[in-house]
Amino acid sequence: MYRGIPAAAGLLALTSGLVGCDSTVALDTTKSQFSSVVVAGACKAPGDDQLGLVEVNTLLLTGNDADPSLTPTSNVRGAPGRVGSIINPESFEFTHTPSGVAASLPKRGFVELEGDPNQTPVALSPEAVEFAYLGDDPNNVNKRRLIIFLLDSSASIIGADPFGGGAPESAKASDRNDERITFFLQLLNNLREEDDDRVSLVWFNDVPIIRQETAAPTANRDLIRDALQNVVQFDENGSTQIAPALSAVYDQIIAANTGLQPVVILFTDGVEDEGALDLDAITERYRTRPEGKVPVIVLDLQPPPASPLERGRSAKLQDLACLTGGEYIFLENASQFTGGVRDLVEIVRNRIRGVWRLRVRTDMPMLNAGNYLLSTVLTATVGESQHADTMEKLPGSDDTRLWFQKN
Repeated sequence: MYRGIPAAAGLLALTSGLVGCDSTVALDTTKSQFSSVVVAGACKAPGDDQLGLVEVNTLLLTGNDADPSLTPTSNVRGAPGRVGSIINPESFEFTHTPSGVAASLPKRGFVELEGDPNQTPVALSPEAVEFAYLGDDPNNVNKRRLIIFLLDSSASIIGADPFGGGAPESAKASDRNDERITFFLQLLNNLREEDDDRVSLVWFNDVPIIRQETAAPTANRDLIRDALQNVVQFDENGSTQIAPALSAVYDQIIAANTGLQPVVILFTDGVEDEGALDLDAITERYRTRPEGKVPVIVLDLQPPPASPLERGRSAKLQDLACLTGGEYIFLENASQFTGGVRDLVEIVRNRIRGVWRLRVRTDMPMLNAGNYLLSTVLTATVGESQHADTMEKLPGSDDTRLWFQKN
């Protein structure tokens, strides 16, 4: 059951030929302008392991720092009334024609079984849409946010082997140029001062590093900025124990600040050494917190080819993000923290405000069990503006396809 604000139904039909077009008649500068749509990620719908229904998490951006993304209460140019009263499933459309398929036979998208280049056309039909506030609770819009930066500082980040020992090797380093630090600094700088968010910083390897001066929720951005640049330390023998870190953050920070709405931004290079605690059990704690869910936005960085560690997307980390109402974002290499086709800072800083959760009916139950990558184009129409986001495998290393596990 959703706890977001449902959008109106049947009020707006898609209009063709209006990409990037806005009315210039009686232009109202007090209203936001819909400038782009970005798909932040996707999840299986709760309880649907066959992928008959999936959720596509969508940001409607404005390019205006005063109101950077559209929410149900936003007023947008060219639209009568607030956004929440006009957005409906027909505001969204999927289109894609796979290579080798005649243009006269358009499909909504196509999937590839991971590791298999063969393409299977699939149907994608928007069925429902609503805005999910942080923690899936509309009451959280009035709460001050507690943004917890949780950073992996294990040996693999700098190219050391936490299990085999030896000196760090640059070719094995997940992030030898500290681009994740640059990302978190940019994110910190782009949090709106008027939101008066509180920020907490924790890092971890074999054990969580929770220092009072950086872990205590603070409005002092300079303190967090200095800690990111000068205090976060590595352990050349440290493994990545995510579950104990999340458990400690919950017990020592989240539980002690129930008046704030927490969200965890977890960075890891995807190596999970569970130890005595199970990540599934920690996920359940975050999902069922009495005061509401604690969303976890996972930034999962793939280790380089030379690393001995496992590469590829993580089902457990995606479950952690999806079940808590967060987001799973896979990074093929560290350069995507600050470059690539998507602005990661823009995605994350708007994702913590909330997201338009689009429920989509598919015919993917016809597929065999496996992990699938979905390519498609999503077009959104709001008021008199229409914009599209393309999810595909691009030349080089940018892969913006959506990833689903089918049981």
